[in-house]
Amino acid sequence: MLWTCTSLWAQKPFEEDGEASYYGSAWHGRRTADGGIYDKDAHICAHKTLPFGTRIKVTNKKNGKFTIVTVTDRGPYGRGRIVDLSNAGARDIDIIRSGVAPVHLEVLPPELEVCVDSIMQQMQKRNLMLVPLLETQPTWRGLTLMQIDSLTHTFGKRP
Repeated sequence: MLWTCTSLWAQKPFEEDGEASYYGSAWHGRRTADGGIYDKDAHICAHKTLPFGTRIKVTNKKNGKFTIVTVTDRGPYGRGRIVDLSNAGARDIDIIRSGVAPVHLEVLPPELEVCVDSIMQQMQKRNLMLVPLLETQPTWRGLTLMQIDSLTHTFGKRP
């Protein structure tokens, strides 16, 4: 299986540090601020100011795990909280048990959005996940930037 993204961008993306929390299952099926329906198994989130549809990478500072989610709602409103994740996003970064965690948030560059969305959809269909790369692999903030001729071991089966 071969997926590739080649893109360059000049502007530094929006970044933010703070705490992430997540929606409880009780919110499943309720309407979100963008007019959609909250799905606990979708990779979505709430942010106070980012535009709806913005794709963000949220990294748990305690364990280095990350998830990519789309802003569909407003919040969180707890002090120090910068993002409310869906259950799916919270599972990805391993905060279900603790409920909150210190995170680093990065907005994905627009040039990468279509590519990331396509890869994530294909990975979900095939039950795949991203795996850490060697230091020598070309990456930008943990996401792989590759040419077809330099693609090596970037995807693995879910444990």
